[in-house]
Amino acid sequence: MKENEVVILDRGDYTTCAVNLHGAVVTSWRINNKEQIFVSRKSSLFYLRYHFHIGEIRGGIGVAFPKLGTWEFGRRHGFARDLTWKIKTGPTYNRKEDVYAEFVLESDAYTESLWNYQFKLMNRVTLGKETLFIEFHVENRSNYLPFYFDFMLRFLMKISDISKCRIIGLKGCQFRDRLDKKKKYYNEDRSEITISNPVDRLYLNSSTTIYVKDGDFGKVTKLRRRNLPNLNLWNPWVDMARELPDLGDEEYRYFISPESCSEGVFLPPMSCWKASQLIDVTEPVDHQSTCSFYDIFDDYC
Repeated sequence: MKENEVVILDRGDYTTCAVNLHGAVVTSWRINNKEQIFVSRKSSLFYLRYHFHIGEIRGGIGVAFPKLGTWEFGRRHGFARDLTWKIKTGPTYNRKEDVYAEFVLESDAYTESLWNYQFKLMNRVTLGKETLFIEFHVENRSNYLPFYFDFMLRFLMKISDISKCRIIGLKGCQFRDRLDKKKKYYNEDRSEITISNPVDRLYLNSSTTIYVKDGDFGKVTKLRRRNLPNLNLWNPWVDMARELPDLGDEEYRYFISPESCSEGVFLPPMSCWKASQLIDVTEPVDHQSTCSFYDIFDDYC
């Protein structure tokens, strides 16, 4: 298979999802033909057809494995996002008329040269009417050796304006500011988190459900995750965006990145670890509905 091959999930009514086999990254998710995912115009995605090998795709929904951050044995955030995955199943419809496909990545001589363990990753993407459900399995295929790994489900959510974005559900959570040289831990005291500067914060053991409001009366996106205890919130803002070669100078305004993650997971031989995230989109609500939204929301830390 070529690196630029894309698998399309089509549920009808102009609701579709595209998964690029390069990194098994979800590069498009449309509901009634409205795009929900941000991909930079300068991303490697647009150059895959001209090159044999390209690094990560700047945008979409993808995975970091087996290491988060800098890594002495390879590129930042591991190798899973840089490799070509294989399609295992689908696209196939289930009883609810949702459509899904499964993608796999298995250890080989190349991955073992960087990380000497036998593994299998499975990514199952299910497209619903207004939802996207992503399930991940990590298998340790060794008969004898356990291993530790990090995992992050990266998500660049498309929004109309970062200055009007609100993140709800992290009040009371402890976080570490990755941009703070003091490396201290803080408590989040805001009910609604707003973005007005570069942000790279790791919220520890945070609520399994958060909400992202796009604009004053825009859509609300609900994110529910399982077995991913931490949430990293990221946006590069002006200066950092200019330092990223695969991101336009002004593109930081049009996405927020809530990244679900788990670090230092121990996996015994011949065992499997599972995690998932459900993304549920509600289209624009009126002022009355926005007010009642707080009455039903009780999932703070």
